[in-house]
Amino acid sequence: ASATSLYLLIKYGCELEQAVGTAAYAKFIVLQILLLCVTASMIGLPIIANALVTAVIYAASRLQPFAEIQFQFGIKLKYWMLPFGLMVIEMLQKQSVGAVVPHVLGCLCAHFHHFFSVVWPTLADAPPPSAAARGKDRGDAAPLAPRAKASPLAPASSAKRAGRKLGASSSS
Repeated sequence: ASATSLYLLIKYGCELEQAVGTAAYAKFIVLQILLLCVTASMIGLPIIANALVTAVIYAASRLQPFAEIQFQFGIKLKYWMLPFGLMVIEMLQKQSVGAVVPHVLGCLCAHFHHFFSVVWPTLADAPPPSAAARGKDRGDAAPLAPRAKASPLAPASSAKRAGRKLGASSSS
């Protein structure tokens, strides 16, 4: 691992840890190392350091994906583009398309975690589209709870939604 990789891991790792807490960050790192070891061994990738750095950067970028950040040489990017920009730079430096494999693996493993910790719980809590449309037509649809924080480490929201229970009368 180079000094640049170590710098990126510390910078974005600290940002991620401050946003989600030490325990959630530790779980994320352990899960990423396990996922990367398993998938890297399946494809024959001997070193997972670049993949881990990319996974941490990808996860940090999911906190504020549309925030402007300054990349190398003053280039401004949206935060979600950072892991892919680093991937392109690595490919150009090594002059090989094969250099993107660890970065793609890191993005996939981090997105796996993001999907099952943020997207899936949000989908499980959402009412079916047809039920929401029926309630809207009658004019008594309960407002939906705000979406979960766009963090790959955000726990599922335990806040209850406003509205009435099924079968409860609507008279007040």
